Amino acid sequence: MITYRNDLSITPGGRQTEIHLSQNDDDFKLIFDLYTSIGDFVVQSNSSVTLQGRFFNGQTFEINGSISGKQVTFNGNKQLTKTAGTAIAEITIKRGGKQLSTANFKMVIEPKA
Repeated sequence: MITYRNDLSITPGGRQTEIHLSQNDDDFKLIFDLYTSIGDFVVQSNSSVTLQGRFFNGQTFEINGSISGKQVTFNGNKQLTKTAGTAIAEITIKRGGKQLSTANFKMVIEPKA
């Protein structure tokens, strides 16, 4: 299993993160260490996290992840990499049905050979 690890700002207008994957990649892990303009962003216990996004051709994806402190983890599969191109992705953190925070990044899925 390949693991992709990135720092990700939850501050609006913060540094733009871009990750690159290959079309039809399967069985990989995306790990994001969340931070704000003033330091690490530690997620409250009993929170949930989802990764959702939309490719420019209109196709969408959504998967659930796990949280440990400032780190969110998603087990990736072909649902995320079936379409070559760029997707705008958003991590959403909720607790008790209430949205606590979001973080956005670009996913670039490079076409298979």
